[in-house]
Amino acid sequence: MHVVIDLVDSAIETPADFLATGLEIAGLLIIAVGGIIAAIRAAMGMIRERRSPYVAFRRDFARALIVGLEILVAADIVLTVVVDRTLQAALVLGVLVLVRVVLGWTLEIDINGFAPWNRWRIEEEKAPIDK
Repeated sequence: MHVVIDLVDSAIETPADFLATGLEIAGLLIIAVGGIIAAIRAAMGMIRERRSPYVAFRRDFARALIVGLEILVAADIVLTVVVDRTLQAALVLGVLVLVRVVLGWTLEIDINGFAPWNRWRIEEEKAPIDK
């Protein structure tokens, strides 16, 4: 019986390892390419419109960072659920997800100027009032 369980585990772990590695590479590429694109867009804005590149770079890079971190968390979830099914791995994953959520909220506030849970208030204030 243990032989069958080991065969099933190894058959699942290998594709999961490839999937997790692919997700990690994709997440890192998104962050790196997003940083390069953000730098190019900021430089173009500085040249064309003579505006400060700092704000544009931070906004664009934060967006790439949010997406890249989402994909990296997905890779961690795959590894924890399929490959490393221990309590310690689950706790580490929980801490990583918690840090990622807080970082995501911070980046959203930095990009938009308000907290994600206040979006409806901002949209409500912008909507025309029916009289």
